[in-house]
Amino acid sequence: MTYSTIVYEVDEHIATVMLNRPHRVNAFDSVMLLELEDVWQRVERDADVRVAIVAGMGDRGFCTGADLKEYAEAGPGAGRPIAREWADGAMKLTSAQNGVRKPVIAAIHGLCAGGGLHFPADSDIVICSDDAVFVDPHTRNGQVSAIETIGLAARMPFGEVLRMVLTGGAYRIDAPRAFQLGLVSEVVPRDRLLSTAREIAAQVARC
Repeated sequence: MTYSTIVYEVDEHIATVMLNRPHRVNAFDSVMLLELEDVWQRVERDADVRVAIVAGMGDRGFCTGADLKEYAEAGPGAGRPIAREWADGAMKLTSAQNGVRKPVIAAIHGLCAGGGLHFPADSDIVICSDDAVFVDPHTRNGQVSAIETIGLAARMPFGEVLRMVLTGGAYRIDAPRAFQLGLVSEVVPRDRLLSTAREIAAQVARC
């Protein structure tokens, strides 16, 4: 499969999955949902892959969740993946949602918001750059905040998760606070994010 919303490569037993819709801050649309499902199946099947990194392209951020513009245009019941995700919860976005049994490292920069929080919630190791900001605007947009924030509660204090949810995005967790709360295990300069993720991945691969 040739990807239009993902850049995928494998090198030295490390798979790298780069979200590639920087013009929409890597918000996932119907195409990306299908491509992510396919790429995670490739990660699982490829015996040469021992560990994966997920990161985002562009300067503005890692991922802002679902592309609400597409969803508004498609509408519920439209039969497109982004509409089905709202209708029946059939999301295949992250490695965990696709049954991947290999370790995954999330390398997060800039804005990580809404559905983008699935990735730090579901990854095994999470690091971020010093410009990272975590925010949950679901309730401000009239949506339920559920799956991703339930997952985050396993990583950080429940009261902090509730504050993110109930304030609808007013509470923004920056990189130092994310480290303090245990949401990420390391904060690095932006230009060292991917190289640090690869260093950690190499350590994992050797094991």
